[in-house]
Amino acid sequence: MDNLESSPQLLIPTIPATDCPPGNIAAVFNYFFQNYMGQATINVPGLGDVTPAEIVALQQADITLKSQIDAISGSVRSGTLAVVATDSTVAVSFATMPSANYSILIELSDTGGVGTAPAGWAVVSGTKTSTSFSIRFTDIPASGTSFFWVIRQLF
Repeated sequence: MDNLESSPQLLIPTIPATDCPPGNIAAVFNYFFQNYMGQATINVPGLGDVTPAEIVALQQADITLKSQIDAISGSVRSGTLAVVATDSTVAVSFATMPSANYSILIELSDTGGVGTAPAGWAVVSGTKTSTSFSIRFTDIPASGTSFFWVIRQLF
């Protein structure tokens, strides 16, 4: 359905010239809406090309997409924590995930210093649960300030 080239129309019954209610502007508008707008229709060019079955299919697709979005939004957590220069272990806690089966993304923030070795990180064995994990950082330069973490549930 491509109706971008034409505008919808509001079709209102013709109001007889003799139908002129008394009162202020609010009373006139109320009279107009009560007596004529209830009989109005909207004409959208091209809308007749969509069948009732197609409308049902679109509504079902919309429901499916909303369910998928809800499932995804409940399975991602993120945050930012400070990191100490050199070697350290940091505990990360978060709202409960469906399980401990998730992937972890770490992004280290640095103010531009140079370390003596490449900085690294690893999940401390046995610390990954549905509400927390611990990260072991190694060779963090003095300019290392914080890290951003994201976890995403694996289905």
